[in-house]
This record gives sequence, C-alpha cells and structure tokens, in this order.
Amino acid sequence: MSNRGLPKHKVHKRAVKHGRKLSLWRLSAYVGASLGALVLAGAVLILVFGGAILNRYGKEKAERAFAEAHPGYALRIGELDYAVGANCLVAQSVTLSATNTTLKVGRISLTGVHWARFLWGTAALADVLAKASLEATNLDVEFAQAHYGIRCERLRASVPGSELIAEGTELRTLAGDEDFFATRYYRTVRFHVVVPECKVLGLAYGELFQGKSYRARSVHFSGPSFEALVNRDKPPKPFVKSPLMVHEALAAIRQPLQVDSLASPTATSNTARGWPLEPTPPC
Repeated sequence: MSNRGLPKHKVHKRAVKHGRKLSLWRLSAYVGASLGALVLAGAVLILVFGGAILNRYGKEKAERAFAEAHPGYALRIGELDYAVGANCLVAQSVTLSATNTTLKVGRISLTGVHWARFLWGTAALADVLAKASLEATNLDVEFAQAHYGIRCERLRASVPGSELIAEGTELRTLAGDEDFFATRYYRTVRFHVVVPECKVLGLAYGELFQGKSYRARSVHFSGPSFEALVNRDKPPKPFVKSPLMVHEALAAIRQPLQVDSLASPTATSNTARGWPLEPTPPC
C-alpha cells in the first residue's frame, strides 16, 4: 500500500506498527530457532553421550536414591545402555544385597516404559509401566541363613500381554549335600526342586503394582521335579514346630490371592530318601 497523500504522523504510525510486527516475527523466529537448536543439541547429546550420562549420573543417582529409600539394602547396577528409537533400557548386571539375602541378575532389558511420567513423578507406577516388557537372564537369589538358593535362567514379563514366564528355575542348596548336612546337628530335610518352565497368564499387573491383590487366570508348570533327602543318621530335633499346612501358608498372605486354573501335567517326585544315600535294593 502506498503512503502518498497521507499526513506525516499517519505515515510514521504505520511504519512503527510495521516495525513492531517485523520485530515480533523476528523474535518468534529466533525463539523457535533457539528451541529447535536446543532440542537438536539434546538429541545429539543423548545419541552420542547417552551411555556416559546414564552410567556416570543416572546410575549413581538411582543407587543412592534406593539406599535412602531402603536402609540396609545395597543396589549395584552394571553398565547401562539406552536405545531412543526402541525405548529400550539395558543393564548388563544388577545386584541387590541385604543382610542374609543377595540377588544377582545378568542382562536385563526393559522396554515400553513412560520415562517422562516416571521422571516427573506425575503418574502412578501402573500407568508408567502400562506398556512395559521385561526380559532378564541368569537370576540367582541366595539365602545365606537358610543355605538355599534359587536360580532362573530366563524371566520374561509383559504388562500388555498380562503374562509372566520363568524358564529353568531351580531351588537348591548353596553347597553340596555333604556340606549341607554337616552343618546340621539334628535331623533335617534337604529339598531340591526343578521347574523347567512356569507360565503365568492373565496376570493382573495393575492390581499387583497397586498392592491390592495377586490375581491370574492360569498358572502352568511344565515337567517339574521334587526331591527330599533326610539325614537319618542324626537325632530328631526336640520341640520342633510343625510346618505350616498349605491353607495356613496361603492365609498368611495379606493380599487376596486368586488363580483360576493351576496345572502341572507331568511331575516327578522322590521323597523321604536317606542320607547317606541308601543303596538301591536289588530287583
């Protein structure tokens, strides 16, 4: 539009107004460019130095926070790696120690976590893990006081799939049978349990995370085996309290427990064997 024929003061106002619009446009462009540069720089930092940031800052902060929240426990996390595109966090090892219990885990892979909600603390745990999946290998739990341990070759959990699968699970003594019975002054029973696969389907993770109940549609054991060995050369322990019956053990669980179907089509057991091992009777 031409300014001919307009008074000088109107021409001046129009020029000032146009200058303000141009300044605002330039300011918005500068702000947008700056924000874009920051986002790009952050993405580059995550892609290039993400591992270093996780291993030097994130890991140490998580270990300290866990120690403060759970006195008497120690958490040690191995090397971490995070893939942005797959939203996958991998820890090469995790160790959790207490007074008489130690949990060691090999490689852990965690995907589908809403990390933004988790870091900001704006959502419940059930919402943060609503689409999460976990896979862990070589789990080893040691109960030093009881002289027992539990091993699991592979553990898979899927919150969207409502399933939990454990492969190669074994309950065994921390030492051999001879060392186990040598520390006992009275007669005792040594247990050995092997479960090649345990599959839990229809698991209500939401209620589990909220601490409301333990509920699943089905639990299926594949080929479990059970063995009990008794050191009959030792005298019975006096005033032994009877072990809990099944219904008493279930009643001790505070949260409601519900399993619609429990199946174990092929199972083997070998109980009440004597130690030292008794010779096999002739045919």
